[in-house]
Amino acid sequence: MFNMLGIQQLASRIKNSEFLGRIYIFVLSNYFKILDSLIKTDKKQILFVSFSGRQYSDSPRAVYERMVKDPRFDNYRFIWGVRDAELVPSNDRTTGVNINSFSYYRTLAKSGIWIGNTSVERLIHVSGRKHLYLQTWHGIPLKHLGPDEPGLNFLTRYWYKHAQFDLLTASGEYDQQIFQHIFPGSRGTQITGLPRNENLGNQMSDRVKQSIKKVLNLDENKRTILFAPTFREYQQDSSSGETTLTLDFNDNDIMRLLDKYNVLFRGHYFVGKTKNNPFVDVSKYQNLNELMQISDLLVTDYSSIMFDFSLLHKPVFLLLEDLQEYSDKRGLYIDPRQLGLSFATTTTGMVDALVKFSFSVESKKAEEFVRRFNPISDFGLATRLLEEKVLQF
Repeated sequence: MFNMLGIQQLASRIKNSEFLGRIYIFVLSNYFKILDSLIKTDKKQILFVSFSGRQYSDSPRAVYERMVKDPRFDNYRFIWGVRDAELVPSNDRTTGVNINSFSYYRTLAKSGIWIGNTSVERLIHVSGRKHLYLQTWHGIPLKHLGPDEPGLNFLTRYWYKHAQFDLLTASGEYDQQIFQHIFPGSRGTQITGLPRNENLGNQMSDRVKQSIKKVLNLDENKRTILFAPTFREYQQDSSSGETTLTLDFNDNDIMRLLDKYNVLFRGHYFVGKTKNNPFVDVSKYQNLNELMQISDLLVTDYSSIMFDFSLLHKPVFLLLEDLQEYSDKRGLYIDPRQLGLSFATTTTGMVDALVKFSFSVESKKAEEFVRRFNPISDFGLATRLLEEKVLQF
C-alpha cells in the first residue's frame, strides 16, 4: 500500500495549520509550475482521481470504464492517482501513480486531461489552460460545503476559493447554484447529471439481482434496506482523518427490523470503524450502483446518496437522530424535514415506521423528490459530454 499513518498525520497537520498550509501551497504550487513549464503536456494522457486517491469508484470510474471500451480512445493512456496500488485496474493501457508522492506532480503536469470528483491537484493553486480539468463532484450537496462549512481547515477552504474547472457537472438548478457559489473560480457549471448514475438508467435483470443477493447471503423472501449514513466531520480523529461510527439500535429493534428486512450497511469512506453493527456490512463492496439496484428502500440521514437512489424511483427514509447538532456543527442548505420524505428522529421510531411501511405511498414521495432535484432523464448525457470535451481538447 502507498498509504502510511505518518503521511496521514502530516497531511492533517498541514491542512489544519494556516502557517503550514501556506508553506505547502507556496512550495508545491511553485514546484508544479516549474514542472508544468518543463514537461510537455500530453493531450492523450488522462489522469483520474476518485476521493483523493482513496478509491477506484464513482463518476471517474464510470467515465474511465466507458472510455476504455470506446475505440475513439484507443490511442489514449489512462493513469489513476491512488493511495493503494491494488486499486489500479489491471490492463495494458492503465497505470497508477502514488498520489502522495512527488512523482504525482510530474504526472499531473504531463497529463493533458484531469478527471476527478474531488481535488485532483492536491489542493494547490493551479492556473493556466494547458490542462482540461473536468470535475464530477461526488453528489448533490445537502450539507454546507466550502466557504459555508464551519470549521473547515485552511487548506481545503483555499482550494474551494481558487479551484478552476473547465467543466463542473451538476444534476439540477439546486446544486448548480450551490456549486457556482462555493467554486467562484470555476469556468463552467452545467446541468448534465452525474456519470456515476448512468448505469441506474439500465434496469438490472432479476437473474443478476438474485446472483448478487446470493453472494451477500440475503433472504430472497424479504425486502432489502440499504442503510447508508454519512459521517460527522466534527468527530474525526485529528491524526487519521477517520471517524468511528456507533450504531444505536437496541436488541428488540434489531430483531423487529431483521425479521422483516435484509439490511445492508454502507459506511462512508471516512468512517474507519463501525461499532455495534448487526447488519450485513457492504462498506467495501465496490459497485454502489449494484447495491442500490438490489435494494428496495434506502435509509440515510444527510448523505447525498438519497439523490442518487431516488433516480430508481424507490422510497427513501431519513433517520434524523442528531439533526440539531448536525445542523449547528455542520450546516445544511435545506432542512431535511422539508424534503418531502418520511423521517424519524429515533432508531425505535424508524423501526416502527419501517415495520408498517407502505411502499406505494412512499414511492410517490420519491417521484416528487426526483423531479425536484434530478430532472435530467438522459442518464448518459454527462459521460457523453465529458468524452466530447476530451476529444475536442
